[in-house]
Amino acid sequence: GLSFNISTGVISGSPTTSIIPTDYTVTACNTGGCTNVVVKIWINETPVAQLTAPNKVNFPNVITLNASTSSDIDFIYSQSPPYNAVPVSLVYSWKIISKPAGSVLTDSSFSNLTGSITNITPDQKGTYIFEVTLRDGYVNSNPVTRTVRVGNAPNGFAYSPQVRSVTRGQNLSNWNPTLAGDPAVFSISPALPSGITLNPSTGIISGTPSISSLPQIYTVTASNDGGDATYPITLWVNEIPTVDSIANISGLTKNVQYTFSGITIT
Repeated sequence: GLSFNISTGVISGSPTTSIIPTDYTVTACNTGGCTNVVVKIWINETPVAQLTAPNKVNFPNVITLNASTSSDIDFIYSQSPPYNAVPVSLVYSWKIISKPAGSVLTDSSFSNLTGSITNITPDQKGTYIFEVTLRDGYVNSNPVTRTVRVGNAPNGFAYSPQVRSVTRGQNLSNWNPTLAGDPAVFSISPALPSGITLNPSTGIISGTPSISSLPQIYTVTASNDGGDATYPITLWVNEIPTVDSIANISGLTKNVQYTFSGITIT
């Protein structure tokens, strides 16, 4: 991307690759002779910003944004002359790209405006989008964004009783959860026996099982913008007891005990 004009000695162009500081010898000649000069060229690499943040935060807990894993592979060369008389520092710029209605937070609300790690305290529940850009003294990185959802996390999550049983083919009455916090979405693992369902909006477990199953521990999860909560329950779907039929029997004596294939009759 760089070129050297042999008639004028001008070096110009737009480099397409980066290089570390390298010495180049330029020779100028005429009828009187030749002379050399050494020029040093450094093609700076664009820094790369990286950002980690929690997906969910319980309101009004602090949101921590971490860009410390960002990189600038050739930043060391900006720390000494001749490129800078005064060494430069990596500078992080933080922005709020989107925030919930009613929020009065601004870009100056971050606890550290130029550092790699910063905190901000949400003032409203909802969805926030944050952005960080890294500058190495010469050029900015591409911006990186992260979305953080804020709400009142589920708390006090439980089912009572914690253990229930039902006979196959019979109705399991509503098994209701107790829960505080913002509305949640419910899920369960492993899958419930066929015929038993979990309402993802209410968390109610109910239905009529079509198969039996041994006592099984299930984990129910309640999720909202503020976080997740889990609670273990145990369900046993009992099999319907059966009795083999007995053929007509005659000639028995009163008050005498008889046993037929494991069945005792008196």
